[in-house]
Amino acid sequence: MVVTASGREFWEIKADSASVDGETADRTQLLSAALPRHGYSYRLVLGADLAKGPRIANALTLLRYGRDSLSAIERERVRLLFCGTQVTWGDVLHGVLGERGRRQICRLALEGVISFDVRTPLSDETPLSWAPSVEK
Repeated sequence: MVVTASGREFWEIKADSASVDGETADRTQLLSAALPRHGYSYRLVLGADLAKGPRIANALTLLRYGRDSLSAIERERVRLLFCGTQVTWGDVLHGVLGERGRRQICRLALEGVISFDVRTPLSDETPLSWAPSVEK
């Protein structure tokens, strides 16, 4: 299960295109038709595509720092920051949310509350967004 800025998705991951057979095609057709009724979309993803570019490095950063849960007060403080201004990864690294800011942002990104373009490496200029599906 993956939560993105556009909604919730169920991903089936195959090692490469050679792994996609008739059974996979049938399952893809079935799940693509059935999951939207339950609020999910279906996506067949190739592991080789996931390994390209910065996706792995971004995922490792989120997993490394996003392990701890947030208190209600921390969550609200982050929400208020996003209501008033554009926040970048650099802002977070430079302490706009204090010493736990990176951990808070990574946790919320793992939860799908905060999003960024995972196809580009996290840098000081990377804009962070409050997910449209989550009420500000």
